[in-house]
Amino acid sequence: RIARGKDGEGSCPSDLDCRLAFRPGFDSRFTLGTAVTCSCVMAAAVVFAMVAGPPMVSASHVFAGRMDVASPVQECEGYWPEPALCFSSSPADGCPQHRVQPGWAGKAELLEKLRKMEAVAHDFQELQWAGGCALPEGTAGIKKLNYRGLAWSRIKEGEFVGSAEFEDTRGRGVGCWPDGYSSHYVNEHDVVPSQRFQDYVTNFDVASFSAAVEACRAATSDKSLN
Repeated sequence: RIARGKDGEGSCPSDLDCRLAFRPGFDSRFTLGTAVTCSCVMAAAVVFAMVAGPPMVSASHVFAGRMDVASPVQECEGYWPEPALCFSSSPADGCPQHRVQPGWAGKAELLEKLRKMEAVAHDFQELQWAGGCALPEGTAGIKKLNYRGLAWSRIKEGEFVGSAEFEDTRGRGVGCWPDGYSSHYVNEHDVVPSQRFQDYVTNFDVASFSAAVEACRAATSDKSLN
């Protein structure tokens, strides 16, 4: 499912559990053997239902239901309806095709800032894995979380985009977006971010975040020498 729950739902008991967890929005999350087994079981269930069960729901109702599931994707930037809905002759509402605008104003500046934010978040993640890194109180940061599974492009069929997510340390309601959003959608395909996300990137204090992470790095280095 692409839909996400409210803040707090599906939370993990630890950071390690989160890094190993499945995440809504990431597809193809099973091994080939598991996928084949599940497909066989589902096919058998469908055949049995057609023969012995009540009339099945029409395909049009199933399609509409999938669109309903895919619609609440605005909690985080860069999450879209299912690939089939975006690669149809008439892409569904919410697909990135509707946000493509070559040469849109402010693209270069936004990308430069967003890449800096993601790079510092990556450094912050590595320091946390190495033994922890606490940001000073009042300093906004960005967590990078890795998940099992693959996120496939909704704008270029068959292309893998990423398997991680960036999330503001103040909460998902402040800012969150998937890894690959900046490079694949914004840079490569000229997708225009929502005004809310543009404002978030513009106002984020990446200098303070970077300084805090560097302080953590220095403290970690000092500990290793002692």
